[in-house]
Amino acid sequence: VFLFPSAFQVSKTFTPAIRPLPPALQSDLFFPHVMTYLLAYAALGKGVILSVLSLARRARGGWEPLERTAYRVTALGFPLLTAGLLLGAVWAKEAWGDWWSWDPKEVWSLITWILYLIYFHLRIGKARPNAWVEGMNILGFLAVVTTLLAVNLSGIFGGLHAYS
Repeated sequence: VFLFPSAFQVSKTFTPAIRPLPPALQSDLFFPHVMTYLLAYAALGKGVILSVLSLARRARGGWEPLERTAYRVTALGFPLLTAGLLLGAVWAKEAWGDWWSWDPKEVWSLITWILYLIYFHLRIGKARPNAWVEGMNILGFLAVVTTLLAVNLSGIFGGLHAYS
C-alpha cells in the first residue's frame, strides 16, 4: 500500500456497469494464459515461503527437508511460468502482430523467468545448497510481486497491460 498507493485507489472514472472486454482480450488464449500464470505464482509463492522457513531454520538445523520441498515446489512452478510466458507471446502475435513488444509487463516477466533460471542453475550446480541459493528463490519471487503489483495492477509503467 505504501510503495504503490495508486494500485489501491479507486479510479474516479470507475463505473460498476459491465462493459465488453477490449478487443485484445477477446481471445481464446486469455483464460489459459492467465490461469497458467496464476498456478505458477501459487507454486512459486509456496516455494518462497518454504525457502524463508528453511533460511530461518539453518542455524538450528533441520532445514534440509524444507529446502528440498521448496526446490520441488518451485520446480513445479517454473514450467508453468515458462508456459505462461510462451502463451503470452503467442497471444501477442495474434493480437498485435508481434511476439514481443518490450512492454513493461513483458520485460518484468522475462526478468522473473531469468531470475528463476539462475536459481535452478545455482541449485543444481551445488552439492549442498547454501543460503545464497535460497536467497535467489526469494529474489525471484520478489520479481513476481513486482511484476504483478508494480507493473500490472498499479499501471505505474503503463504499456499494453495497463488495463489489467
